[in-house]
Amino acid sequence: MIVEDDEDCRVILICRLRKLGRFDIREAANGQQAIDAVHADPPNLIFMDDRMPVMDGWEATKRIRDMDGGGDVRIIALAGGTMAGEKQKALASGCDDYLTKPIMDHDWWLDSTPVGTTVAYATAIGAVLGFSLGTRASEWLGDLLTSLW
Repeated sequence: MIVEDDEDCRVILICRLRKLGRFDIREAANGQQAIDAVHADPPNLIFMDDRMPVMDGWEATKRIRDMDGGGDVRIIALAGGTMAGEKQKALASGCDDYLTKPIMDHDWWLDSTPVGTTVAYATAIGAVLGFSLGTRASEWLGDLLTSLW
């Protein structure tokens, strides 16, 4: 699920996800819509914008985490990154990880901590695709990167 109030940003993210494979991608334009969608049918993965009308991403994340099964949903924060402490706010609200917008293709997989963030994204995508990466994460990730570029 992509939770983002800016329609152009949602479309760009959908296009990037489509490069990776066929996903059932749902959209929400604010935190309350995300909560309603998670109540109806919890997704495997949420890309959550921070600043949105009605309810921001941090509050929506906290409420999703409080739901039955909400801890099983992977949530990756999306933020402009212009404010100090944004990543810490995201993690404190319950997000599993953080991406700074604009998202470039290499941002999905390459980070200054190659094992931490890269494996987290690979694990999240693996969960969406319906399999566990286990100890073969780096091999799978290498194959994925080769197919993207």
